[in-house]
Amino acid sequence: MEIRMHFRHMDSSLALYAYAERKIANVLEKLGLSASRAHLTFSADDTGHLAALQLFGRDLGVSLTCRDGSSLFAAVDALADKLAHRLARRKDRRLAARHDEAVPARAKLALAPAVPPLEMIDAGDIVAFERARREGQP
Repeated sequence: MEIRMHFRHMDSSLALYAYAERKIANVLEKLGLSASRAHLTFSADDTGHLAALQLFGRDLGVSLTCRDGSSLFAAVDALADKLAHRLARRKDRRLAARHDEAVPARAKLALAPAVPPLEMIDAGDIVAFERARREGQP
């Protein structure tokens, strides 16, 4: 995986580079995914430290941003957690759709029991329903 890191308004850090590379690689390895390119941008300003990630691969395109006030390492940790959560949810959805376990909302509406046509309703059922309804009322 090709990783590019940019440091805005700050000096570059080899330790931060290695830490971020290891965290992202661990998340991808745990989920069994691979990416061809990753672009990380680190910046620091008055409001805190910012870590932004763009991840590209086959059927994979993720863009995340995390801000932390304490350090860039904490921002990378938050970014890795966010990435793991998003990719796991995406993977679960794709597997469920592939195995027909997940039913989209539109399909759920189509599978709902339809009201039977009037010809299929028995007159005895209507009478029994009306009796039950009247007995329930005072």
